[in-house]
Amino acid sequence: MSRVIIIGAGASIDASHSKLPGAANFFGCIRRHPELNNELQSRQLQDALTSLLPLSMSDLGSLRALDKLNIEDLFTLASLEAEMDSNDKRVGHLTELIRKTIVTCSKEVKTGGNYSNFVRDILKEQTSVISFNWDTLLDEALPDYFAPGTSIKKTPGLHWEFLRICTAETSVNSFYSEDRPPPQKTFVAKPAYLKLHGSIDVVVCKNDQCRNYLLPFRVADCTGAHHCQDCYEKVAPFIVPPVQNKPIRQFHHIRRAWMLASKLIQQAEEVIVWGYSLPVTDHWSRWLMGHVWSPEARCRKLIIINPEVAGFNNRNQADVLRKKFIGRFLPWSSLLPGGIKVEAYKYYDLFVKGEQVTA
Repeated sequence: MSRVIIIGAGASIDASHSKLPGAANFFGCIRRHPELNNELQSRQLQDALTSLLPLSMSDLGSLRALDKLNIEDLFTLASLEAEMDSNDKRVGHLTELIRKTIVTCSKEVKTGGNYSNFVRDILKEQTSVISFNWDTLLDEALPDYFAPGTSIKKTPGLHWEFLRICTAETSVNSFYSEDRPPPQKTFVAKPAYLKLHGSIDVVVCKNDQCRNYLLPFRVADCTGAHHCQDCYEKVAPFIVPPVQNKPIRQFHHIRRAWMLASKLIQQAEEVIVWGYSLPVTDHWSRWLMGHVWSPEARCRKLIIINPEVAGFNNRNQADVLRKKFIGRFLPWSSLLPGGIKVEAYKYYDLFVKGEQVTA
C-alpha cells in the first residue's frame, strides 16, 4: 500500500517532547531561553517588531502579549511588506531569529528525537513524507542522512531523494547538468521526502548574474552570514512563509517539489496529516490537499493526527470544534465521493496504538 504522510510543526513538537516551539508559542519559547531572549534586545529586531506591531519593547505588558503572537502571522505580514518595498530588511531579521530559535531548541533534543521510531515505521511501507517544517530533526533521523558538506553518494533513500529534488547538491552547480529523462505518459512516483517551505539549513544566492542564482544549497552552520562560492556575495536563508503568494514559480527546485507532492498525494491509497493545521490563508497548501479528493485520486483513508481533534470539558463544544477543524481537510463536503474513510487521533503514539478519537 502506498501512502503519504504530511507533517507540520505539531509533528516536531510531538517528536521533541515539546522542546521545539509551535507557531503560537514561538516568542514564549524565546523568552524561556536567555541566549535567545538577548536576541529580542537587538536594536534591529526591536525596530522590526515595533514597526510591524502596536507594542513597546520596554513595556512588560506588550512583551507578555508577544508571547501569544503567532510567528507565522508575523512572518507573513513582514513578507507582504517586503512585496511593497524591495529594500525592506524586516523579513531578514525575523528569518535569522527563526533559525537561531530552532537551532537552540533542537540542541535540547536527542538527534532525531522521537522521529527515530516514526522513521522505522514508515520505512516498512511505500511511504513518502511531505513536510511544511523548517527544522532538521526528521532529516537527521533518516538512515541515509547526509550532513551538509559530506560527500554524497547515490544511495537510494528518502534523504537522497530530498537532496536530488529540493536542493542543487546532487548536480554540478546547476540543475541543467542533471540527467533529464524523456516525458512519460504514465507517471509513477517513487517514495520521496519533500520540504515544501524550505529549511533552516538551506540558502540561496540572490545574485541574478551568478550561475548559482536561486539554487538551494545546505550549510553546516544554520545561523549567521554565508557567502556564495561562485560570486562571493552573501546568500539568503531559504525559508518560505505561509503566504498565498509563495515564490513557487521563481524557484525551480521548490516548484518541482510541490508538483511532485501533488502527484504523490494523488497516487496514495492512504494520506496521514500529522500536526498540520492547514491555515485558511495558505491557499497553495489547500490546493495541495485538494488532490486527496480529485477524480484521479486513489485515496481510501484520510488520517488526521492533531491535538485539536481531542475532546474538551464541554462535549457539545468539543463536537463543534472537532468538526470545524476536520472540515478544513474536506473541501466541498456536499460533493465528496464516497469510499474515503476519515480517522482522527490526538497524538502519533495513539495512532500507532489505534486509539482513535470517537466522532
